[in-house]
Amino acid sequence: MNKHGYTGATLRVTLDDIRYGGPQFAVKLYTEGLGRGPSAEEYKDMMQRIEARGCTAETLAELAVELFSGDEFVLLQPSRPMAAAAVYRAVLSRDATEEEIEAFVQGEDNAASLAKALIGGEEFAGILPAINEGPYYWRGNCAFSPMGAPVLTSAQVQAMLDDENTQVLELEQGTLVLVTSGICVPAGKTLTTKGAPLHYLLQARFLRTELNQDVMVKVGENGVLSHIWVDGNRLAFSDKDVPPRGGTNIVATGDGSRVTFCRSNGTASGTHLVGSDFAHRVWIMHNLVTCYETSHTKAWADGITHASTDGVIEYNTVVDATDVGIIVFRFICDKKKGEEKENQNTVVRHNTVINAGNSAYAGLDIDSWFGQGKDQFFRGTLFEDNALWTSFRAHQHICLSLAPLAWTSSIGDHAYGTDMIHNYTPDGLQVLCAAAVAVDGVHECSVRHNRLRVFMGDWGRSYDNEVLDIRLTSFNSQTSDGDFQGEFEDKPMFLPMLPFIFPHPQEPYQDIVLREALVWED
Repeated sequence: MNKHGYTGATLRVTLDDIRYGGPQFAVKLYTEGLGRGPSAEEYKDMMQRIEARGCTAETLAELAVELFSGDEFVLLQPSRPMAAAAVYRAVLSRDATEEEIEAFVQGEDNAASLAKALIGGEEFAGILPAINEGPYYWRGNCAFSPMGAPVLTSAQVQAMLDDENTQVLELEQGTLVLVTSGICVPAGKTLTTKGAPLHYLLQARFLRTELNQDVMVKVGENGVLSHIWVDGNRLAFSDKDVPPRGGTNIVATGDGSRVTFCRSNGTASGTHLVGSDFAHRVWIMHNLVTCYETSHTKAWADGITHASTDGVIEYNTVVDATDVGIIVFRFICDKKKGEEKENQNTVVRHNTVINAGNSAYAGLDIDSWFGQGKDQFFRGTLFEDNALWTSFRAHQHICLSLAPLAWTSSIGDHAYGTDMIHNYTPDGLQVLCAAAVAVDGVHECSVRHNRLRVFMGDWGRSYDNEVLDIRLTSFNSQTSDGDFQGEFEDKPMFLPMLPFIFPHPQEPYQDIVLREALVWED
């Protein structure tokens, strides 16, 4: 099936329409309650039920009770402190206090009844309007271990890692590490949690408690970071509208380094998880990245930012990134100036990018940057079989972007290469956007066999009577060439000093009419 163009269907969405409210709450039930993102079918089921009955306390309580009494949560066999911690984070979007944990431990409620009681309480009633309208941001962390596990300092962890007799450092489940300075996993060593737990609440939690430029955890050559929860604690240092200007959560800095099965949230910088410049063969796999603490309009952040080469980014879930879900930058090699550059050869596959409450500038993107004065080579870079969707409360300015000039305008460097194939919106879901697919500033690219269902909204840009309007698919033949699926508008994603990407003054919208369209090639 090959389909391209507007279907003729429209949808009007307003902030006071409770049929489309609560998507961020629904997703947090999974990320905070079960420690994973929802599947497309799970998300669709929740939103269909909300659409039928409205985003009310009663509807949300029904969803929460089912999840916390369901087989998956029960099979975790959570301790009572863990159960309480999961419910508070999922329902109230904050950590439980020590007193709240203790009250649940001493009481007779189960996780499902606690969730129902919290949703029936005054605190939840106070945040329900924000839950309906979205986004409703992360509301606070507590620096203690609800499971009664050890509390360590970053210096103590570093000393254990540096011990010549330690090859693999396994921290106790639920350990709290108070991070005041950066931690480095030395070359060839592994930092993990005992038993390799998949749920973040059982993983050792690294919580930033001092704002500085230090990366919280660096991973050296052939080092491994796995089954660790890295929490940048962003709200401890600024509100959602002011970037705290601290360090990134996780950076893989060495050749052959790996970050797997980790949870990353609350970065104090402009991104959460990074494959660093100069490194080769970095693998970023099976991680959960949530960006509830960042703002799309004033203090944004990427989910995964990759600038190393010969790497693999796969089976990660990125939720509510406010800049780009997954972005691959040009590779800066250490060859002398004037010598041929190395290609950026990175495979991005089988990932899921969701924008439930926070909007983003792009779902998937490459960036050749600017000011280098040289073409940047991405031959060998591949985005394949990644799932993307948004709620009706959030959007991506560009869903699939091979348009670095949409950010950097005429000062941007050009890229060569990148295949973007077989990426999709799951059946019955959608991406709200101002451009479904855009190519501008990339040569020798291939955009084929992507299957997108989108709703186009008025998030274009105008300035002094100059307009960069929305477009379903855009390919600028003046700056780009390659193989492109279906029809496209031949127009730039920028004016001389006016890029397409910017915080739109109408975000979040109060009332918007969306136009359904398909960009679909089997």
